[in-house]
Amino acid sequence: MLEIILDERDFASPSEVHELLADALDFPSYYGQNLSALWDCLGDLDGDVSFVVSRNDDEATHNEWFDRLVRVLIRADEQLDNIETIVH
Repeated sequence: MLEIILDERDFASPSEVHELLADALDFPSYYGQNLSALWDCLGDLDGDVSFVVSRNDDEATHNEWFDRLVRVLIRADEQLDNIETIVH
């Protein structure tokens, strides 16, 4: 199982997260780097993937876009057999 660690404090923008995911999961070159494209590509994965997500507890630097990303990963965990999402 591939494990991907996503710590909110490590990313300044959504594009940084999407670049990491595209590289780590070998998404196709046409990956749109948005949440809809992420959902589509997660559904096409063949192998098992575990996302370990750490949220930023500091309200001053917390990002709403990261919350939306986490919701997509949680939904993937609920609906796709090969995806596991652990949130800290």
